[in-house]
Parts: sequence; structure tokens; C-alpha cells
Amino acid sequence: MVLADYELPDGDGLTLCSELKALANAPAVIVYSAFARPRLLPAAAVAGANAMIDKGAPAEELFEAIRIVARGGSLLPTPPPEVMERSYALLDTDEIVLFGMAVNGAPPSEIAAVSGDNADDIRRQLRGLVERLQARPTQPEAPPTDGLAGPDARAPNSLSAR
Repeated sequence: MVLADYELPDGDGLTLCSELKALANAPAVIVYSAFARPRLLPAAAVAGANAMIDKGAPAEELFEAIRIVARGGSLLPTPPPEVMERSYALLDTDEIVLFGMAVNGAPPSEIAAVSGDNADDIRRQLRGLVERLQARPTQPEAPPTDGLAGPDARAPNSLSAR
């Protein structure tokens, strides 16, 4: 399992996650960040993250996420509809199926089997989507008022395994 910050000296945690998930024995990845906001959820899902935890959340929430992900679970909530709409607006028409499959947890090998492309091409396309979808804030944002940050950040089905 890898616990990765979003902000890294030579890149970002979601790109690292995407690269790790391309490995033959890909580890589970938890993104732990002050930038863990709903607008990053589509990029986190496409990157293959198993969870995204806000650094402002209580330590027990991080520990519980580690336990759940270590057992094969996922704590990545479904992005809110308005965030998904913003994401779709950034995509070309031919990328929507790829995006939809990735956001719903399909691994690159499954996407490749459906699309007829090879898995390496799919991984490359997914990394490109991660880059386009993620917002790169320069400072931590104030907590949103929609209840999607901190201890109550999980969606109702967030404890389900992928």
C-alpha cells in the first residue's frame, strides 16, 4: 500500500498513483492531501486511487481508511453530479467511454479488452486524462460547505470494495 501526498516535489500524487497502478503487482493507493476536494475525485478515480483523505480529517479517519483499503475496500466517494458535468466538459467525445469505465473502477486491461486497444495505450490515455482532469490549486482551499470534506466526506457507498 502507498500513502501519497497530492503535492510532491517532482509532480503530484495522482500522476504517481496512475504510474503505480500500471505496475504488474500494483499496490493500493491512498491520496492524503490538503487538496482532497470533490473536484479532484474524477481524476483520482481515473488514476485508480483507492481512497482520498483530507489532511484536515482526524487521524482516526486516516487509520480507518488504511484498514479498509488494506482489506481490499475503497473509500473514494462518487463525484457529485456538478463535478462530473465539469469533467465531461473537459473531454473529447471519444474519451467519454474511457472516462466512464475508469471512474467506475474498470482496470486498464478490461478497458483494453472492450475497446480493442492494448493496455499500454489505455494506460497512456488514462494518464493524459488524469492530467487534464485534476485541478492544481496553489493553496489549500477553505473546506467546502457541501459536507464533502473531513470526517463526513464519504459517500454512502464509500466502504464498498472495488
